[in-house]
Amino acid sequence: MTQGVAYTAFHAARTLKGLGLNLGFEWLYKVEAGLTEGLRAGKLEEAKTSLPGVREKYEELVGLIAEL
Repeated sequence: MTQGVAYTAFHAARTLKGLGLNLGFEWLYKVEAGLTEGLRAGKLEEAKTSLPGVREKYEELVGLIAEL
């Protein structure tokens, strides 16, 4: 992962983390926090381990929105 891609990934993860926190979706916030902090620290392998959980919760959020 290049520095530019890591920077973009960090900002995307931070945005989703903030969204979860602001909307009261603690379950989304918790899983995004691990990814965000891993990317912030430059620990890319650690961040990658968070991706399956992030993907699952993201899909859960999209499903909730679709139900509206």
